[in-house]
Amino acid sequence: MIVCFACCFGSVPGEDPSGQSMILPRHEFYRIVMEAQVKTKEQREAEEAAIKRQKEEMMVKIHSSSIFLFGGGGGDNNNPQK
Repeated sequence: MIVCFACCFGSVPGEDPSGQSMILPRHEFYRIVMEAQVKTKEQREAEEAAIKRQKEEMMVKIHSSSIFLFGGGGGDNNNPQK
């Protein structure tokens, strides 16, 4: 199969005599190329660390907003022996 992307050539033929070519816009060609790349171990680890950091930041935000909403943080409000 021959893959051509339309913007590189001045004129793109309207027909393909062989019937085996596929004409792609440049953005589709690069999208396919970028999605086909295999990430290195370092890239995967960096992405995993970033996701973990984002999750931890969200948990801190959720925890601090729940303390504000429910009045926690000062004492033991759940102690049944009061």
